[in-house]
Amino acid sequence: MLWASCGGGTPSKEPDIASPAPAQHGGLAIRISPERAAQVQADDTISAVQKRALEDAELTFAEYESAVLEAAECIRASGGEVTLELNVRGRYKYITSYPAERNDVGQAVSDCIRDHLSVLEQLWAEVTAVPEHEVEAAMEEMRSCLVQRDFFDPPTSGKQEDFRLYIRTLNSRGEFTEERMGEYLECARQVEDKWGLSYFAPITTR
Repeated sequence: MLWASCGGGTPSKEPDIASPAPAQHGGLAIRISPERAAQVQADDTISAVQKRALEDAELTFAEYESAVLEAAECIRASGGEVTLELNVRGRYKYITSYPAERNDVGQAVSDCIRDHLSVLEQLWAEVTAVPEHEVEAAMEEMRSCLVQRDFFDPPTSGKQEDFRLYIRTLNSRGEFTEERMGEYLECARQVEDKWGLSYFAPITTR
């Protein structure tokens, strides 16, 4: 079952920490040590296209974005579908899909990500990582949003994984109508978009 967005509203309490302003993504880059660069070049499991991007021991936003778009083109050429969203921190969220009966397309989609993006994506996650104090502020905003919508006892820990467990628990109890799922997703998307928390908003409850 796919999630559907439903309703709106804002959290009843704003956190004290300011959310990040939209980044000038073109200036983002990560440098890796000569030792790490040498390991990448010597690793036979890493594709040539990703090795070329790291030949100078640096990954820029332009190189990262190019890899994302090439992976997306590969996925579509293989018969799959992909949607891309760039967050405020300069990281792409990509969601792939393919016909359930086409295992060959599913494998091709995985190959596209492996060959064009997997290593570069891991490195880019270091550039765009969300500081822990901002994660905690974002989770407080998520909790406030759910409380405003009368969700019972949402997590207070400030940890993303506890919200993932929370939604699985509620779903396992059969407590979610389509409307309630939409309300949860509305809160999660607001928080994900504002704070740049890639993949915080669930795609499905199943």
